[in-house]
Order: sequence, then structure tokens, then C-alpha cells
Amino acid sequence: MQQPVLRRRQKLTIGLLGISFLLVISIFIAGYIVVFVMPHRELVVKVDGVEYTRGDLVELVRIKQKSSEFLGGTFDASSGIFESLQLVVENEVLMQMGPSQGIFVSDEEIDGQIAVIMRPEKQMALGKSEEQIVRETSERYLNYLNTIQIDESTHRSLVRKAILREKFRQQVGESVPFVAEQVHLFRIVMPQTGEMDIMQVKYEDAVRDITDSNQFQLAYIEIAREFSVDIPEKVRLGG
Repeated sequence: MQQPVLRRRQKLTIGLLGISFLLVISIFIAGYIVVFVMPHRELVVKVDGVEYTRGDLVELVRIKQKSSEFLGGTFDASSGIFESLQLVVENEVLMQMGPSQGIFVSDEEIDGQIAVIMRPEKQMALGKSEEQIVRETSERYLNYLNTIQIDESTHRSLVRKAILREKFRQQVGESVPFVAEQVHLFRIVMPQTGEMDIMQVKYEDAVRDITDSNQFQLAYIEIAREFSVDIPEKVRLGG
């Protein structure tokens, strides 16, 4: 009689231990998801339907930091995350605007930009054939991808966006005139007791038959001289 009871107790104990173990494992898994998984999936910004999560932003900051170290530059971590967020938004806007503005980036342009960045410096390339330089450029690029720990398609996408930004910058620069239109601005400061009505009538009479813009300026100067309360020297110069 005691053996069946003992066996049931053993089975019950093993079952309780198994349930406790599964409960502890579930708590650890839930904590890991809450701490490490969910924050990276949190939406940071959305640009016309395209969503970027915190994980995307962290990855971009990591790539920029590692790239700076690989290429011998510096990276400011304090401002890097804010600059990266702004960069994500601007790049996505430009990517969506590019086709409507007739601005595209070809694969050849991406290849050329990567070659410029990864190509050995002039001093290192002295005495080497072009074939050897191309081979070293390719090897350095593969080393870069392995060091940064990103795939080639991801890096080419970043290079495409950088080239697109430069093309938009050039387009905006070419559309802005080098010499802005110049105008002469005149004003008369009048006290509350000023004879505004008389000035208005005199000015209208003076410009009634004028068609030349220079004559408008002269008429304004004459009105300023007549009604100005400035010192005589300023009045002589036009009021």
C-alpha cells in the first residue's frame, strides 16, 4: 500500500519541479524580450509610410562609429544619435523625392564612390600597377565589411543615399542665383503729429505721370527732404 502512495508523491514532486522550472525559464525569456527585443522594435520615426525602429537607429549609429574608426576619423557619440536620426529622416525624404525630381543613382556611381573611399592613398599606390591597386581596393573593402559587420547590400544602400544627398545639394546650389536682386529701401519715420495726408497727396502728384523707376526714387527723396526732421546734413543727403 505504501509503494503506490510513494510513487504518486514522487510523480507529483517531479511535476511540481518541472512546472517551477518552466515558470522560471518563462520569466527569464519574458524579461529578455522586454529588455532587449521590444525596445529595438519601438517605432522611432515614420516617413510617408516607411517606418524606422530604435533598432534601425542604433544600427546606423554603430555603423557610423565603426566606419569612423576604420577610416581613421572621429565619432562624437554625444551628438551622433541625434545626427543619425536627422540623417534617417532626410535620406528617406530624398529617396522618395528623387524620382519626381529626375535624380537617380546608378550602380556604376556607387561602385565608383566605394572605389574612391577604399582605394589606397597615393603614397601607398606608388610603383604599383592598376591591377594591383584594384585588387588591394577590393581586399580593403571586404576587410571593411567584415570589420563593420554589415553585408554589402546594406553598405551600398548607405552609399546610394549619400550620393543622392550630394546630388540634391548640387541641384539646390545651381538653382540659387549667385547675385541676388538688389533694391533700395527707403523709409520715413514720422511722429504722430506728422502731416501724412499732405505727404501722400504730394507724392501722388509727383509720380502721377512717371514711368521710369528712377524717377520714383527721386520723387521719394524730394518728399523726404521736404518733411524730414533730421539734421541738415542728413537732409542734404536725401533725408
